[in-house]
Amino acid sequence: MANIEQLAILRRGVVKWEFWRRENAAIAPDLQEANFSGFHLEGVNLEGANLHGANLRGAKLRLANLMGADLAGANLEGGDLQGANLMGAVLLGANLSDGNLTDADLGNANLIGVEFREAIARRINLNGANLRRGNFTQANLAAVNLNQANLSHANFHEAVLINAIGYQANFYGTNLVNSHLNGSYFWGVKFTNSQLMGADLRFANLRKSVWENIDARGANLRGANLNGAILHSVDLRGANLRGANLNGAILKRVNLDDAILPYN
Repeated sequence: MANIEQLAILRRGVVKWEFWRRENAAIAPDLQEANFSGFHLEGVNLEGANLHGANLRGAKLRLANLMGADLAGANLEGGDLQGANLMGAVLLGANLSDGNLTDADLGNANLIGVEFREAIARRINLNGANLRRGNFTQANLAAVNLNQANLSHANFHEAVLINAIGYQANFYGTNLVNSHLNGSYFWGVKFTNSQLMGADLRFANLRKSVWENIDARGANLRGANLNGAILHSVDLRGANLRGANLNGAILKRVNLDDAILPYN
C-alpha cells in the first residue's frame, strides 16, 4: 500500500509535491498500487519512487523524472510519457500499450514482459535495455536506439523500426514478421532462431551481422548491406535481394528458391 501522507501531497499537485521532495530529499517515495489514472503529472519528480502496480492509465507524465523508479506491473496504458526520463527504471510486466513515449529515455531499463502494443515511441532510447519477451506488436519505434539491447523472444510483429540503430543488439528468437526495418543500422547484430518473414529491410546496414536458423521468406532486402555477414541455415525463399551487397558474406545452407538475386 502507498504511503497515505505522500499520496495526499502528490494529489494536491506537482508544485506541492516538488516542495515536499526538496524538503525530504532522502526519502524514497512509496506510491505502490496508487491510483493516478488520468492525472496531470507533467514534469513531476518521481525519481526512485516505488510505483509497483500503480494505476497510471492515461496519466500525463510528459517530461517526468522516473529515473530508477519501480513501475513493475504498473498500468500506463494510453499514458503521455513524451520526453520522460525512465533510465534504469523497472517496468517488468508493465502495460504501456497505446502510450506516447516519443523522445523518452529508457536506457538500461528493465522491460521484461512489457506490453507495448501500438505505442508511439519515435526516437526512444532503449540503449542497453532488457526487452526480453516484451510485446511490441504494431508499435511505432522509428529511429529507436537499440544499441546493445536484449530483444530475445520479444514480439515486434508489424512494428515500425525505420532508421533504427541496433549495434550489437541481441535478436535471439525475436518475432520480426512483417516489421518495417528499412534504413536501419544493425552492424554486428545476431539474428538467431528469429522470424523475419515479410520483413522490410530495404537499404538496411547489416554489415557483419550473423543470421542462424532464420525464416526470412519473402523478406525485402533490396539494397541492404550484408558485407561480411554470415548466413547459416537461412530460408530466403521469395526474398528480394536486388542491389544487396553480399561482398565477403558467407552463405551456408541458404535457400534462395524464387528469390530475386542481387544482380537479377
